Amino acid sequence: MILYNTRLNIIKISEDMRVLVSDFEFIYNGKRNVIQKGFKTDLATIPFPISVWLKPDGDYKESAVIHDWLLKRMYGGDEKITRAYASSVFLESLIYQEIPVYHIIPLYSGVRLYDLYKYIEKEVL
Repeated sequence: MILYNTRLNIIKISEDMRVLVSDFEFIYNGKRNVIQKGFKTDLATIPFPISVWLKPDGDYKESAVIHDWLLKRMYGGDEKITRAYASSVFLESLIYQEIPVYHIIPLYSGVRLYDLYKYIEKEVL
């Protein structure tokens, strides 16, 4: 279960980059997590032509920030975090935010397809 303890407070610093201007706190499976002020995110990376319909800074931006933060921790060496875990938290966050299913399906599918691409790139290529 996921629960947001604070509001997401971000500002745009470039066309495709945002920065948190205050800490963003959420609880996931009973554990308190804090995304620190100053964390940079591109929000949701959505390719054209889907980006005509789903904007990177849509109502799901909290979910996107959490997903980016988890991936940054994974790339930083946190062995407890996998792409699959980050994607599952992303999905749960989308559901918590009551994002419409017709938005959840392409958002989550895109994340999982990218996960598959990264797996193939690492293991096969």
